[in-house]
Parts: sequence; C-alpha cells; structure tokens
Amino acid sequence: MRIFTFLICFFSFVTILEASVDGIYFEEIGTVKGVGNSSTEQSYSFRHLNPAEGINYYRLSQTDFDGSSETFNLISIDFSMEGDLILYPNPTRGAIILESDQIRSVEIYNYLGALESQISVENLGANTLQVDISSLKKGYYFLKFGAEYYRVIKK
Repeated sequence: MRIFTFLICFFSFVTILEASVDGIYFEEIGTVKGVGNSSTEQSYSFRHLNPAEGINYYRLSQTDFDGSSETFNLISIDFSMEGDLILYPNPTRGAIILESDQIRSVEIYNYLGALESQISVENLGANTLQVDISSLKKGYYFLKFGAEYYRVIKK
C-alpha cells in the first residue's frame, strides 16, 4: 500500500489520479477535490490500495474552476516483490525514498558502471531511507540493493 503526496497549484478544483501498468493505457483510480482559490501551495495525498505487482505508472490531471486542465508528467513506482525494495519517486530531481525491511547498504552506479555513491545504514532496523541524488547529473543510474539493480532516472 502506497500513499502519494503531491503539490497542486493555487487554483485547483479537482485532481484526478490515474494508474497504468504499461504507461500507455490509464485507468482512473481516484479523485481529490481541491480547496479552491488559495494564496498558498496546497498538499494532497492519495492511497492506491491495490497496485499491480511490478512497475506502476501514475499521472495527475488537474482541472481548475474555469474548466482548463493540465496533465502532469508520469511517475513510476516499482512494486516488485524481488528484493523486497520499494523505490520512489522515479524519475526524480532530488531525493529517492527506499523502503525495505532490510536496508543495510545502497550503491549508486552511473550508466558506465562507475560507482557514484555508497551509503551504509548504521541502524539495521531502518525500513525507510531517503537518498539525496540532487548533486548527480541528469541521466540514468543504477541503484544496487542486495544482489538486485534498480534503474533510477535523475531529471
């Protein structure tokens, strides 16, 4: 079960969250009613109760009071059971969140296979780790967790 947190512009009327297993065909999984006109940025969340195993793609569509709408870029979340790791958001501009019952160390490699970063976790009971990759250049990276590799896209 995953909770999505997202920021919406100042004049949001309603936001529709859609999910897809292939990134092409989407199905509406929920709506979030906006607070309307606001002088501050608003934060909303949504819980996807039944994501498919593997990679799920999500997009937000926002409709304002005047009827204009905007659809935002896709994000993907991997709900694979292999390695027992959940990684999000992907792609990202700054930090990625890792969730697992057994986070001990994480390595990040660039697309040429050179080690960019290595993180060891002292608290062996930790199940959530935020990894800041904002200093990395835009591109594709591979995160090694245990014996598995996960692709991470830095925007």
